[in-house]
Amino acid sequence: MKRNLTLILAFFTLSLQAQTVTWKNVLRGENQFNPSMNSSAITADNNGYWASHLSKFRLSYGQVYLGNQDIVHLDFHGEMDDTIKVFGNANVKMLHQYNDRLYMWIGFFDSVRLDTIHYNRPNNYSTFLCYRDANGIKSLGLLGDTVSIVNILPDGNIIQASTGGFGGNCTLESYAPDGSNKKSKILKSLGYAQAITPAKDGGIFITGGCMGSNIQIDSIQENNTFSYTNYVLYLDAKWEGKWMKYIEDVTCLPSAAGGTSNSAYWTGTTHIKPVFGGLTYTGGPSTSFTDFFTAKISNKQYNWVREIPEDTTIARINFGETHSTGVDEKGNFYALGSVSGNPIHWNSQLVTGRYKNNGNIILASWDPSGKIRWIKDIGGTGYEMGLELHVKGEDNLFFSAVVTDTFDIDGDTVNADYGDILVVKMGEENNTSTNKIAQKTVIKYYPNPGNGTVLHNAKVVTEYYITDIAGRKVQTGKMKPGVALDLISLPNGMYFISTENNTTIYLKSKE
Repeated sequence: MKRNLTLILAFFTLSLQAQTVTWKNVLRGENQFNPSMNSSAITADNNGYWASHLSKFRLSYGQVYLGNQDIVHLDFHGEMDDTIKVFGNANVKMLHQYNDRLYMWIGFFDSVRLDTIHYNRPNNYSTFLCYRDANGIKSLGLLGDTVSIVNILPDGNIIQASTGGFGGNCTLESYAPDGSNKKSKILKSLGYAQAITPAKDGGIFITGGCMGSNIQIDSIQENNTFSYTNYVLYLDAKWEGKWMKYIEDVTCLPSAAGGTSNSAYWTGTTHIKPVFGGLTYTGGPSTSFTDFFTAKISNKQYNWVREIPEDTTIARINFGETHSTGVDEKGNFYALGSVSGNPIHWNSQLVTGRYKNNGNIILASWDPSGKIRWIKDIGGTGYEMGLELHVKGEDNLFFSAVVTDTFDIDGDTVNADYGDILVVKMGEENNTSTNKIAQKTVIKYYPNPGNGTVLHNAKVVTEYYITDIAGRKVQTGKMKPGVALDLISLPNGMYFISTENNTTIYLKSKE
């Protein structure tokens, strides 16, 4: 059952370090048994933010739920003003805004439809890359079945990695959206690339997992004796390998890196107590639990490493397809993850874990010296898990998470259901006050085009009328907050929805 997006505005200050929540939304989805199989890709543009969520469940594939997806746009007030609908057995793996283009990397099983794009591959899981701009939505084609990660570089070129398995080679490729300017490099024995992150100095970080083998990438030669590892590799702007770090881990769980070659952060999840170049990794889980770490790498050497949290407990960082970490312009590091519902002492002042349940959302920031700046936990009666994080600047953040029941965020109790997606904006946005968000007089309608069930952002009961393309009045009534307009009985075509303050063109079409 489809349900409306619930908008909740928050006007308060965080108790730890005066971090502010500007607004938060709950994107309503269909309830499913395992919340950890939900996903939500996010990105930012000049007018707000994009976030994806499952709107209709169809099937489970591996560790993710597939079905119809809504890619919604939220303005700087946290109100939804646009929706892109994906139909089929789909999941949105990446969203990335570059200039006026919104790139979408979408996976699907059997079939998928997005606008005029339609792919059908019976009994196969495939992915394709597309973008939307002022001219509509254009597909860049199906990607190879071995492509494990895709991202957009600062110059607008597309970069992707293909894997030959944990013991095989990794192929790195980049190309312009029109297929020109192709570039490729074989990374011997690198195995599986899980994330590609542009560095702030023009290079790239690649993180992933591989088996013990001889790794030879330009001047880098590593004779890894571990059976399985997590690694971080830095390539300069010419894709020359400059340094690589790896730790033993039996899981090859995802990790991510960011910063510059001489000042990099590496965060990941582990089941054991790995060695970071001789530095002590305090605490650490038993082999039956997970924990996550952050390491600072300066001038190719480990500068410090932190267990997160510095207690023996269950903790994990839950990486989206592209990012759950970030670095701001001052070198502060941010990580989004989850921990068990037990008290955790981060230092003498910061204690989290007020919520006794299966998991709490954790968002934390460290300064370049490794000192924790602030920590934020979100939890309640259900299961909560951080998904993706977008860092715009110092303490200026946008993130998504999955929630399952009533939860608390800074003393504000919010009702949610199993599998709903929480999106949160923290920090000031341009000249927007975080203490007062102005009410809008213009009513917006979505999705548009749509199939006749029309959602809107009206705050009070509002009279409306609808005319067709010939000027005939076909419907009148009163618009109520939170209640969708029903245009299902009207024939497909163009209509004008009018109120006292504005008129909007609405296109009705079949699903």
